[in-house]
Amino acid sequence: MKFESVKSVIKNSSGERAAVFEDTLAEFIKEFADGRIQSTYCSEADIRAHLVHRLLSKLPASDVHAELPVPLDVERFPDQLWGRGRVSARRGIKADIAIIDSESFYPQVIVELKFMPLQWGFVPLLQVLRSKDEEFKRTIKEALQRHVNFLKKIRLEKPKLKDIERTYFGPHKQGTTTVERMIQIANDFKMKEHKEVKLYLCVFDELYPKIQEFLEEAADRYKPTDNFKIIAEYTDVSQALEDTLKELR
Repeated sequence: MKFESVKSVIKNSSGERAAVFEDTLAEFIKEFADGRIQSTYCSEADIRAHLVHRLLSKLPASDVHAELPVPLDVERFPDQLWGRGRVSARRGIKADIAIIDSESFYPQVIVELKFMPLQWGFVPLLQVLRSKDEEFKRTIKEALQRHVNFLKKIRLEKPKLKDIERTYFGPHKQGTTTVERMIQIANDFKMKEHKEVKLYLCVFDELYPKIQEFLEEAADRYKPTDNFKIIAEYTDVSQALEDTLKELR
């Protein structure tokens, strides 16, 4: 099937667009750990760029957006997009990734990305081994050992609710988190505009093996509906750290 024909068979319902996003995310996750080792993904912006690139191979360019403002006053979204060609960033959220229906000017999928890497999770080992600076090597080894010890400790812990909200659910603005505002926006689109919006919190984490469970439990206080989904991917970097330490000894 040719590139153009793949796009032509994808319909415009939020459910079908959500399926495209989930398939794309699953493809990306399969390659994520190897990409981290090669320093391909160093930030949330890197992850967003690679996901948007993949989505653009499946959906029309007019429908895929990054850092798209979505206002709390949901009726402003189609009006401003239609009348101005852009949406004001005041009083709302800025979706890391958004898929819209460019015919009706309504959002269909809103994605919040979070990347929680461990500092020193992956070290450019070859560069360290080539160095003749013994003090530099010693500093690297000590830092790696501290992080190995830190990982062993934190993997047995559960983060506090306030830490989850601050770190994974987005900054508090006017007393609400980004995730809470996402849920409010989707509920208002359904009630006021009769439009279904699918919501995703996608987390790439190197700290907590049970991060999916922790996030779902914490999100329950917002009373999310079925249109909100958490997809959390834990990457275990402890072996990579220990392997690097062995090479440096």
